[in-house]
Amino acid sequence: MGLALAEKLAAFCRELNEDVLAGMVSGTDLEATYRRAAAAVRSGDPGPGIEADLDRLDELMRAVEGTGFYPDEPRAYRPLDGSRGRGPGALWWACPTGLCAGRGRVRPQQEPPTCGALGQVLRPRPLAP
Repeated sequence: MGLALAEKLAAFCRELNEDVLAGMVSGTDLEATYRRAAAAVRSGDPGPGIEADLDRLDELMRAVEGTGFYPDEPRAYRPLDGSRGRGPGALWWACPTGLCAGRGRVRPQQEPPTCGALGQVLRPRPLAP
């Protein structure tokens, strides 16, 4: 089971908050790929070629760092028997534009993370059942 595009976009958005990947591609043939992907995500309309660009960037990071920016194992929520139709009650940091998969569970007194692509604060939203 592979990652959905929204999960790949969320991973890339986190990388936009850091300088690691940007430094890795600087002066290489993937610098244009990184700039194109960053511009596409920041525009809010990633387009059809974004997934291939993100996959190439993840491969580079895996080759250099030993681990990519995609999570190794996709996570999924499955409701317990008898709880169908009700949400889990957990909140998830969600992208303000709905472009990506967001960034993890909201914890008490946690400062909201910022979207690396748009610079906007992520919003707490219920985790969908």
